[in-house]
Amino acid sequence: MLRILDISEADTTAAASDHSLLVRPPLGVTRWIDLTAPTTEELERLRVGFDFHPLAIEDCAQFDQRPKLEEYQDHLFIVTHTFESAGDAIPKLSLELHAFLGQRYLVTVHDDPCATLDQVFARAGREPRLGQRGPDYLYYLVADALADANLPVLDLITEEMAHIEDATVGHAPSKQDIALILTLKRELLAMRRVIAPQREVFARLAKSDIPQVSERTAPYFREVFDAVLRVTDGIEAAREQLTSTMNAHFAVVSNRTNEVMKSLTLLSAIFLPLTFITGFFGQNFTHLPFDSKLLLGVMGLTCLGVPAVMLWWFRRHHWL
Repeated sequence: MLRILDISEADTTAAASDHSLLVRPPLGVTRWIDLTAPTTEELERLRVGFDFHPLAIEDCAQFDQRPKLEEYQDHLFIVTHTFESAGDAIPKLSLELHAFLGQRYLVTVHDDPCATLDQVFARAGREPRLGQRGPDYLYYLVADALADANLPVLDLITEEMAHIEDATVGHAPSKQDIALILTLKRELLAMRRVIAPQREVFARLAKSDIPQVSERTAPYFREVFDAVLRVTDGIEAAREQLTSTMNAHFAVVSNRTNEVMKSLTLLSAIFLPLTFITGFFGQNFTHLPFDSKLLLGVMGLTCLGVPAVMLWWFRRHHWL
């Protein structure tokens, strides 16, 4: 899908989807081109119309790039990522955004639709003053919105971890809880792998030595840098919390195993002398040394007294 937004200095905007507009805009116009799932032909038109570097165009054809900022002669090529959560705590890659930033144009390329990007595009169409501040400011709006979109994902993960921790304190977590912990740890690692490098990207954009970013807009990217930093710190905190929860689970399981073994050991200790007594008095003698009734009584008293004494001994030493 192709959509183009032209913003002129006369407070006017024009939206179009004409492939003939995949060229540099005229003077006095800021052009934002947004391509969703671009075809090879559309990418070639971009390369010819804007004189983009072939390596950057090649990257746009493959959406598995690491976040980066590449500087070319008259434009920047920027790759960023954002995540979303589809109703649960498992984060999913929402958007891998490739952007070309020049003096009077912004070209965004992505493989899947993104509601956050759509909102910024619609806002730029309603408020021409945003585009009049330059394409760098438009890209700031996009980057800031996408960075903030990661925060609700972390909130859902934090809530889910709180539920798992409550389960760990109350009783041993179920197999589903353990599987969720391992899944969250794996997904948080994937988030960190693509979110952390974006700190370098926006720290670079926040400097005032890039021609494509004006001195007036550069400080705004510090806000995006702070947002990415908050997300990165949140990911690290969540990973540590998950590790602590996993350790707590192993401690609970270990304690429960020790309690079971303790009970079994005490039970075995109680029955051990009973086994000896019944075995001893159950021997076959030709002539018993005592009367059989007396012998039976002694055996019965011993079988009752020994466990009672052992239970008293265990309680006195706080083994029970």
